[in-house]
Amino acid sequence: MEVVVVIAIVGILARIAAPAFGDIVANYYLKQLRNAVYKSANLARAEAINRGTCVAVCMTKPSTAASTMSCVPGTAASLGKKSNWASGWMVFEYPACSTVENGTTVNLDKIIYVQAAFTNKYQAIRATGPDGFIYNANGVAYNAMGSFLIQENGDTVPYELICINWYGKLTSRSGSTC
Repeated sequence: MEVVVVIAIVGILARIAAPAFGDIVANYYLKQLRNAVYKSANLARAEAINRGTCVAVCMTKPSTAASTMSCVPGTAASLGKKSNWASGWMVFEYPACSTVENGTTVNLDKIIYVQAAFTNKYQAIRATGPDGFIYNANGVAYNAMGSFLIQENGDTVPYELICINWYGKLTSRSGSTC
């Protein structure tokens, strides 16, 4: 009889705790995604200063050539389309210091960091600004101003908004506008 009572109590507690546990797991993954965006932007800025050349960040896609990777074509947020960076991105040395065009191909020896895709359940939407952005040798951002919405897939309210100012500094806030 005592075992049945204990099992019933554990079952009741599990039913109460299950929704809260799901929120904890979702918040963990959303924070991981947010931190990955911060890490990549800060890494690009630091490497641009250390290397004395431009370093760019862009969404990636698999390439047919084993020695290259490419920026994702045809998804420029500046053209009114929103792109989900949770599909993966890369940080790479970009001596041209010009706008990172969609379809830009990068040799593997120039790649500094590659962020693997996150689960389809979470999104890092480049809501405003161009998909690719650059930090110059002084650590100043070029073509970076804009925002990322960090959210669960299908949510209408973002978990967090990451704003990138004209200088390239990232800040987080709630809401959907910088």
